[in-house]
Amino acid sequence: MKESNSDFSYNKLTANILISSPSARVLCHLDCAEVILWHIRGRKRAYLYDLTKREFATEQTIEQVIMRETEEEIPYKPEWDEAAYVYDLEPGQAVNWPHFWPHRIDNIEGLNVSLQTEFYSAKGLRQYGVRFANGILRRKTGVAPNSTTTNGFVGLAKVGLGLVSKKLGLYKPVEREITARFTIGPEQIGSIKQLNQSVQNVLEK
Repeated sequence: MKESNSDFSYNKLTANILISSPSARVLCHLDCAEVILWHIRGRKRAYLYDLTKREFATEQTIEQVIMRETEEEIPYKPEWDEAAYVYDLEPGQAVNWPHFWPHRIDNIEGLNVSLQTEFYSAKGLRQYGVRFANGILRRKTGVAPNSTTTNGFVGLAKVGLGLVSKKLGLYKPVEREITARFTIGPEQIGSIKQLNQSVQNVLEK
């Protein structure tokens, strides 16, 4: 990417290979990082929801994801698809979307293989910092900040507060507890064993 676009810069670049079955579905969610999805095999359909046209996710919802109080999945309504940008991805194609846009993905044919790259551009890192700062202010001071601008003194101050707090671990999120409810049965492919409460407690420890 850098070789083809000299203006492109990034921080914290990571990449993951995604392998999924023909009928797999990624539920509606939003990512903290900026994402490019490079498709390699199979066919999949991406639904992208434009935050500038409709409130598919509130600022508080985005904050909760950034601050790790919830998972990345967000509430979804089927009627959203009427306003979605829809892309059918073939091998050799790629798609990305603006930072924090909700999206979901359905596999529609064949074993699917994709490469997902995650990164933060300079603009994206500032947006992350402002929203993290808004979350801190909302939780620690009772202030209800609405602005996500990174410009001006207040914007720059919030960028600094958010990024420094994140870097130094000054804010400890109350993370959602993940509960183990089942395990895969080794005696038969596809079998699932439900766990009783005592077994769940042992696994979680």
